[in-house]
Amino acid sequence: MKLRMNFFSQLKMLTDFIIMSIIFSIMIFVLSNACDPSIIPYFLIPYSLLFIFPPIILHLNYFGKNKGIVFEIRKNEIIKTNGQEALEVSNNDIKEIIIYTSFTRNTGTSRLVHSSYYYAKIELLDGNYFVITSLISAKIDEVLKENMNGVKITIEKIFYPII
Repeated sequence: MKLRMNFFSQLKMLTDFIIMSIIFSIMIFVLSNACDPSIIPYFLIPYSLLFIFPPIILHLNYFGKNKGIVFEIRKNEIIKTNGQEALEVSNNDIKEIIIYTSFTRNTGTSRLVHSSYYYAKIELLDGNYFVITSLISAKIDEVLKENMNGVKITIEKIFYPII
């Protein structure tokens, strides 16, 4: 299975952000008609701190890590291609796969806009590692679990999964 970052994989990660922005825009429009418009900046500051900056920072961070990289995940093998350079890694070369995800991802509870962002760090036996982010695939954890038999996969839940 070849995986690469594209417009649609990025758009899928931004879905919560887009929905929250639409809801907030409607709310601001209603408030501006019902109340004094001078209070709108007081709503924009917390909204920006909670719903705009965190996903944008994560998105840019993940974009920088996986830009131009193609991953081919096969049964017991990962091929990472960056331009003309290719790295083939079998499951025997992998020490551990650590999936860094937020506490609320896939829980069905109320969550923050950046909760859908996560990444997998593939640590190799020689001490090197590489990262596959959710901008490559929103189900990278399932793909790795399905294809990397015999490799230890650990899930680390953190509040803000920045690389």
